[in-house]
Amino acid sequence: MRQYETYSSRGKPFLVEDHGDHVEIYENTEEKLLLLKTRYTKLFVGKQGNSVLIQVSGSKYIHVGAIAYSFSLVKGDAIKSFESKMGKHNITAPIAFGKTHTYLLLDQVAIPNELLNFKEDIYQQWYFGDYMEGCAKRMTPWCRSQLKNTNSTTRKRLIQEKRKTLKAKNLQT
Repeated sequence: MRQYETYSSRGKPFLVEDHGDHVEIYENTEEKLLLLKTRYTKLFVGKQGNSVLIQVSGSKYIHVGAIAYSFSLVKGDAIKSFESKMGKHNITAPIAFGKTHTYLLLDQVAIPNELLNFKEDIYQQWYFGDYMEGCAKRMTPWCRSQLKNTNSTTRKRLIQEKRKTLKAKNLQT
């Protein structure tokens, strides 16, 4: 059996025990409260066990990191790889790379791969507007119209609104 303690800026919130054919997810407290026991198809483990991605079946996944939640992939997608780097203050940056989308698991969003530059930091693109600029250049008239003649404060607000829209459309929780 292997054990992974996930990380957050407030400590190690979850303990994931891998028993080979199933995982047990615990609240990482003195009482070690069992939250979920489930079989899995594939298990992805981040750097030093800081975050775990569990493929339960087909397109159904559970992410266990700073928080734990389940989600489904965008229709027709499949995860190819997973990474979870540690940033400042024990903040993890878990990313699942799919065939058609990239999943930023900290923010619970899915971004079409054609909008990303994989030679650059994915989270930097998301947080600092490169995604929205890419959206405006390559995607919908909505993006182009929203970005035209906007100042940086308005642009940040638009990016936040777009994130909410993507969360609702692309990553079902």
